[in-house]
Amino acid sequence: MSRYEFQMGPTVWYGKYSLRKLYGLSFKKACIVTDKSMVSLGMLKPLERILKDLGVSYRIFDEVEPDPSLQTILSGLSHILVTKPDLLIAVGGGSVIDAAKAIMFFCLKVKEEVIKPEKIRKPYFVAVPTTSGTGSEVTSYSVITDEKNGLKIPLKDARMLPDVAVLDPVFTSTLPQKVIAYAGLDVFTHAIEAYVSREHHLMSDQYSLEAVKLASASLPEMYEKVSEDEARMEVHLASFYAGLAFENSGLGLNHGMAHALGATHKLPHGLANAMLLLQIIRYNRQEEVYGQETGKRYDALGSAMVFRRSPLCEAKGMEEKLKQLKAFLGIPISIKEWGVSEEEFIKSIPGMVKNAMADFTTASNPRKPKPEDLVRLYLEAYYGI
Repeated sequence: MSRYEFQMGPTVWYGKYSLRKLYGLSFKKACIVTDKSMVSLGMLKPLERILKDLGVSYRIFDEVEPDPSLQTILSGLSHILVTKPDLLIAVGGGSVIDAAKAIMFFCLKVKEEVIKPEKIRKPYFVAVPTTSGTGSEVTSYSVITDEKNGLKIPLKDARMLPDVAVLDPVFTSTLPQKVIAYAGLDVFTHAIEAYVSREHHLMSDQYSLEAVKLASASLPEMYEKVSEDEARMEVHLASFYAGLAFENSGLGLNHGMAHALGATHKLPHGLANAMLLLQIIRYNRQEEVYGQETGKRYDALGSAMVFRRSPLCEAKGMEEKLKQLKAFLGIPISIKEWGVSEEEFIKSIPGMVKNAMADFTTASNPRKPKPEDLVRLYLEAYYGI
């Protein structure tokens, strides 16, 4: 019998107003990592009120942009080195939480150069996701962007795992439909890739299946009526479960190619995953040796996808269900429809293939890809074939 290790992740506070559990902690100085939209929308006010009540001084780093750049991480590094917090709080979507992870990671690396490892103290890390999709609040992954070279750099280190994840649906109550759609399809991609990964196992499988079950039941409802507390909470949990699954089983080619696509053509991460999802599933099913077994696993996921809304509930089979879901969420049929010019895309393919092949998420794909396979897959996704 094979032996596996399963990382259960951070302590989880979940439910409406669960952020208030911060009152039970004691700290002196906090650094809040976020973005300017969170500040302008007043999303930090509940947190600031709690910190003031506790007498915790704090500084806000709000320079994080979508797909955080290496330059932003370095700016945040300077901020945290000056602030010297014992509490780090990330409030935002996956980009914000990834940025906070990377800032802390590089901070620890800098300290290792001048301080004995046993004397280094990692800030207590609280992640408050304001979108439901990346699962970043439960993983030790972070993805940053090297804008100069058009490259997304995945990082993985156990020290980047948050100490606490706060799944509070209050923070997702004003999300626009486009963000709900992109993030929601990221949930499906995480769960699907973890379930068919070379490294999947029984425990991670259960979280993948539950993530798909919850997301298919509640994502369409959240998309149509974001005010529904129960739907938002269920999609939050689906994102969390999918994050637990891929933290322990890895991802696959879909993410490797999406990282390269998003970095090169500025597609939001969830959208880039969605653009490639059906092509990657078809590709993995066609593998000569293990394709049949992978196909059975895809079919099991398809059976777990039970929609409540028409016409979604009428779709049969995993691929048809995903196709209908993408249409329901307003996802373009192809990269071309999204607006990338044919000449620009064709020219970018060699670089994207090179980066996707080198991406560590690609390694756990059930089918071992060749560069020429990726060329074909990118073209199929571009034309919507």
